[in-house]
Amino acid sequence: GPKRSPKPSPSPEESPFAPNAPLAMGIGQTVKISTRTDVKADGTGSVGQCDVVASRDFNGVTATLTVKPKLPGFSTSGLSGTDISASADLVLSSNNVTATFDGIDAGMSSIEAPRIGYKHNLEAGGNTYGLAATFVRKGNSDAKNSDDTIKLACTMPKFEGIGSKLEYDTLSKKASVTADKAFNDTKAKIKVDAKDGSVSWKATVSHPLPEGVGLTADINNKQAGTIALAKDAFTLEMPYSVSGGVTASSAKLKYKWSTTLDL
Repeated sequence: GPKRSPKPSPSPEESPFAPNAPLAMGIGQTVKISTRTDVKADGTGSVGQCDVVASRDFNGVTATLTVKPKLPGFSTSGLSGTDISASADLVLSSNNVTATFDGIDAGMSSIEAPRIGYKHNLEAGGNTYGLAATFVRKGNSDAKNSDDTIKLACTMPKFEGIGSKLEYDTLSKKASVTADKAFNDTKAKIKVDAKDGSVSWKATVSHPLPEGVGLTADINNKQAGTIALAKDAFTLEMPYSVSGGVTASSAKLKYKWSTTLDL
């Protein structure tokens, strides 16, 4: 009979053994695990970020639970500390409204009043304005605010290729303006903060280099910043100042890893 062509091997993205390949087990639950390991120049390090995120829809409401394990650091001599703990955040969202419960402990004995957020796109004069407001109760573990506060934001329509965002916090009375623009492959962004009569700023530029390397450099009003080189899952960050140059001894290598499990 006619010869059958051999079935092609799965591509790395399709292979069930690929590092970020989903595992399908048919329970209808998606869990994403993300970690970031930070290693300093002196050989010490820590898991700077570890998030386990599960999300599911219930009758038009999306519930997203983020568990944040706290893991011991490490050095050339072994682990530094053996205490392992965890906290969690729960976000309930429906349409344009979100309720975020911060700082839930393992025993569910510490549940704060939620942060309530609202987003709305306003159409005016043929342009779209992205409006957002968040109400945060006093003592929130995420915001660490000393009293109730409302945070307001407005994403403006682009003008001459420049995107901008305005933000204001009613408690700290801090106002922020962020502007960004792309120049071919180069992206530039500046954020200016004004509070109590003082102004601070931070400017960031990113540009792709050969071999898939990304370069990002920022500088602030104190004439200091960070230079970062990123390639795949690795990022090398080096702090610097205009007067002192690059501080190699404070360099930090970051490695990000994530996988998604469809249970």
